[in-house]
Order: sequence, then structure tokens, then C-alpha cells
Amino acid sequence: MMIFDDFTEDRPVMPERPAAAPPGFHVLRLPLLPTTRGVLISLRGADTHCRMILRTQAMRPEQGYAAQFVAPHDWQTLNLQLAQFQPFGGVLRRLPRPEALNAYAILGDVTLGRVSFY
Repeated sequence: MMIFDDFTEDRPVMPERPAAAPPGFHVLRLPLLPTTRGVLISLRGADTHCRMILRTQAMRPEQGYAAQFVAPHDWQTLNLQLAQFQPFGGVLRRLPRPEALNAYAILGDVTLGRVSFY
């Protein structure tokens, strides 16, 4: 038997709107094929420096692979090859293995149009 005795009008069950995501932080999670060689990102920004982070399930939070880029003011498609990503945060392989990657983040003040791996 469940008792719901803490529902009051002072304390609603659900917030009126969900909490906003941190600005400038976009995250994707999906497996990649072993033949993946890069990523195409359609975006625009404020001509600011941004970076894309690639991570595997086995990595610690402070580890990953990163590629730097400038988010152009006008819409543009950037081509980031996996060979451009540099390891950070510990002893990692020089190049990420596509089949091991499962999380991808873009850090920066950008508007994303499309992200596609090839």
C-alpha cells in the first residue's frame, strides 16, 4: 500500500517547467560503426572557440578526446576527422577507436543544425 501524504498545494508534485540545460553544452549518446572516420557538424555561433569531446564508457570523467574549432557567425558545416581529436586526462590511445566511443559533447555557445558521423 502506498501513502501519498506529502502532496500539498504549497509543494507541487512536479516543477512547473523542467530545469534548463547549462548553456553551451550539447550531449549525444549513440554507438558508432568501426568504419567511422569523422563527424560533420552544421552549426553557427559567435566566432568563439569551442570544442567537441568524445568519450568511451570505460573513461573516467576527466578523460576523453577533444578537437578545437571556431564556431562561425553564419551557418557552416565543419568536418572534424577522428585523427584531429587529441587525448586528454591520462594515458589514452593516440587515436580513438570509433566502436568504443559512445558519448559526444560540444562545448561552446553554438546553435546546432545537424551532427552526422561518417
